[in-house]
Amino acid sequence: MNKVWPGDPFITALAKLAQAEWQTEKLLLSPSVRVGRQWIDQATRIAGAILNLRPITLERLLRDLAQPEQTEKDLRYPGEVERLEILREVFQAAREAKTGYYSRLSPNLSVLRSLDATLAHLLRAGVDERRVMAKLPGSAKKKELAFLLRNYREALAKQGFTDPAGVLAAARERLSSLSSQLPLLLVGADWQAALDHRGQEILKAWPTPRKRLLPSAAGEKSPSVHFGVADGALNEAREIFRRLYREKIPLDQAEVVTAGSAGAGFIILAAGEFFANSDGEAPPPGELPLTLAEGIPGSFSHPLRLLQAWLAWLAAGAFPADLAGLTPLFSPKRLEKGNVSPERLAKLLRSLPAAAGAKEILSALENPPSLGEGGDKAAHWGDSDPASRDMLVAFGQEVLSHLEEGATGVLAASRILLLEWGRYAGELDAYVLRALKDDPFFRGDLVPWEDFNPLDWLGRLGEGMRVLGRGPLPGKLFVSGRSGGQSGRPHLLVTGLTENVFPGGAEDPLLPDRERQVLASALPLASQERLRREEWLGRLLARSGAKSLFLSYSRFDLSQGRESFPSPWLTTHRGEAGLDNAPLLPSSPADLWSGRDYWLDQELSAPWVDLAQVTEVFPDLARGEAGRLARASNQLSAYDGGVAAAGTDYLSDTPVLSASQLECLARCPQEYFFRYVLRVRPPDRYQPLDNRWLDYLAQGRFLHQVFQDFLEGLQQKGERADLQRHRPLMDEVIEKQIGFYSLLYPRRDPLVFNREVAYLKETGESFLQMEVELQRHCQPLAFEFSFGKGQDPGPQSIPLPSGRPLLLGGRLDRLDLLDRGGVFIWDYKTGRSGDYLKQDIFAGGSNLQPALYALAYRGLGREPVAGAGYYFPTPRGGGRRISHSYPELELAIPLLDWLTALLAAGKFPFLTLPKYRLADYSPIFRAVGGEKKLEREAAAKGMLARP
Repeated sequence: MNKVWPGDPFITALAKLAQAEWQTEKLLLSPSVRVGRQWIDQATRIAGAILNLRPITLERLLRDLAQPEQTEKDLRYPGEVERLEILREVFQAAREAKTGYYSRLSPNLSVLRSLDATLAHLLRAGVDERRVMAKLPGSAKKKELAFLLRNYREALAKQGFTDPAGVLAAARERLSSLSSQLPLLLVGADWQAALDHRGQEILKAWPTPRKRLLPSAAGEKSPSVHFGVADGALNEAREIFRRLYREKIPLDQAEVVTAGSAGAGFIILAAGEFFANSDGEAPPPGELPLTLAEGIPGSFSHPLRLLQAWLAWLAAGAFPADLAGLTPLFSPKRLEKGNVSPERLAKLLRSLPAAAGAKEILSALENPPSLGEGGDKAAHWGDSDPASRDMLVAFGQEVLSHLEEGATGVLAASRILLLEWGRYAGELDAYVLRALKDDPFFRGDLVPWEDFNPLDWLGRLGEGMRVLGRGPLPGKLFVSGRSGGQSGRPHLLVTGLTENVFPGGAEDPLLPDRERQVLASALPLASQERLRREEWLGRLLARSGAKSLFLSYSRFDLSQGRESFPSPWLTTHRGEAGLDNAPLLPSSPADLWSGRDYWLDQELSAPWVDLAQVTEVFPDLARGEAGRLARASNQLSAYDGGVAAAGTDYLSDTPVLSASQLECLARCPQEYFFRYVLRVRPPDRYQPLDNRWLDYLAQGRFLHQVFQDFLEGLQQKGERADLQRHRPLMDEVIEKQIGFYSLLYPRRDPLVFNREVAYLKETGESFLQMEVELQRHCQPLAFEFSFGKGQDPGPQSIPLPSGRPLLLGGRLDRLDLLDRGGVFIWDYKTGRSGDYLKQDIFAGGSNLQPALYALAYRGLGREPVAGAGYYFPTPRGGGRRISHSYPELELAIPLLDWLTALLAAGKFPFLTLPKYRLADYSPIFRAVGGEKKLEREAAAKGMLARP
């Protein structure tokens, strides 16, 4: 026989028995088939090939024993779908009977699954409705529980199903008639102690000559014990790899046991980070140097990631920018066939007008909105990328169209999304796909009931789904949970020993422990489950025979943002585990992971640190320190906005600027630098407002289009505005735009919609009245007049005293031809007019638009420019027009010359106009001391004063 593994008597005994009884049929009772196969795999490494041995669970053993009798009586064991369908009908009958206890709950999936587990416990313990009525205190609850139990049993029998009590009785009866025909049953002492009353009864009834109890003895060595804490479960998992690396422990000499069910997922994440730092690129989860007794969580697979993103969109009823997050998880083959990329697809999807849900998106896909002006010649959404547009239309027809069919449609859309549009790459995804196809709910066998919530069920679809479970492999770290900690490796690490994780065991909310104790001693109790888990950990530590033992917990729950505490087991047994004097944190630099950790430890514990040494280890801190010193100097540096290269670029290749860019430069040069030179901008966020139909930007576009359509209608008729004659035309234009925008923006609240429509019509009336007065002295000449790069006319050069170049592009909302000669330029404003009613008509540079457009249009050599101004036709703007003559607007030239001096020198200091808010970049400015500090630093460095 090959060399045995010391310190693992269970595996050693299994290997010896398998070799001695190689011809005998044997069953290995195990928590799961996967874990049983792992035990056999470990024994194979000792004994060589093992024959006639297969793992079996208690449930499978009971069903196999009961099968002949069940077949004879034509009984079947119900699956989850059948049980939940029966429970739904029974629950509905209880609600109609108004028994008034459980039936007050909504029969959603969570409630039905809890009820399924509770009734299964009662039936396995032999509790019927008569016992419930006789033993359970109270009145309403016991009556309803008895009602549910009786009707559930009767419904099972009526449909030809057996219940757990019937399976156990048939298994016991079969055992009594068999003896030498039974296979040899192998049970580990650890697992025997964890069996419920059914398992204990079967073991007791199993003939003694046909069963073997495998030992679980204490290891021979007393391990060195270490204790650790971390802030967050992921950091706790990172410490595993730090410790193994620091102590030069090979991966296949260590076993990690996770006390919590989520522990394996954190270890996968930490392993990905560790090996990415070591080798430059992290392998996929299925290829990491890990073997996981309980498998990789399915949430790491592409299909379930796609499902999670899909559910988040469905739950929020979000707009296309959220839906665009699905596209990276689409099938590469499908995208390649359509000649599109996820990035192009997402970009096009984000360009759709904001919509609340599938119906609005479908409408926009089928009737692409216009992106330009000009009737039949208008550009439409997706014209520039027809392949991506066609792909999105197909996505809408195949997937989104089902969402209007209720719960059944949501399930159908989800199936099509995952099976036909989802990305599958690698072994992990293949296992998840197989599990999805085998799931009766996902196959569509479930007929949704009235209160069925498909999002609730789909959200639970991946819970507990684990694939690729394997035993300990050479060169790989072995990760197991409570059921699989049997590797016998010399270094054992137990994580997740936190109060709310271990020992766990929450009580059944439908039938708590105190009521279970009254009904039957065989009913499982949460307190017993907690005790069993603690005993399991004690046995694991005793039998491991490990050289070193590391126990850890997280003292802070990062997901919840609150402090957490060690498990009561850890607190009670510190002395027994040898943890009396164990430090809570590493006590010496030798115990730390790297130089980075050493200096972080010094920052916490030492009165001073050597900054030069710290910045060698932390490059980001080095750059931050360089920036701090530069800002503290009396010279304008790159950290203050002094970037000479940007000035060189400006002079060598003069960009075409817009009025909004120059106004931004005047308001705060450093904001201009971030926004237009570095192109650093916060992501656009669309947040539907409950009290609005159209947001402010959409309302502005709506009104601009109304004004243009109305005036073009007058222009075609050759008429000037008349209040009575043209009011129907204004009403017609507004109604047309309301119909168009209703396709793009959902009407969430009729009251809000009606109130906003009234405001838009009031604005139309106000505009018409203002036009009647204005058109006594002029008539509209042109609308949306554009010039600049790629336009005809092209960008216009504005002459400056310094001779520095200034090229301008833009779009003029409106040009009026005055009866007295010359043109007047108007820019519509749909907001308030207060900020424009100032003594300084340019407001320090924030109101440059009229001057820029007047100077640019004059350069065209067309009609002379009489002036320019702002037009406020809305009730919010007070129906004002703020106009300035051309000589007044020419006074902006010194300010424009100053702005081009900043651009030519590459100087973008923090100089802000009074009362100007920098909301987009305030976090950056706060991080370096705040706006006032930055203003003082800029002033101290002799920046040019604003003209």
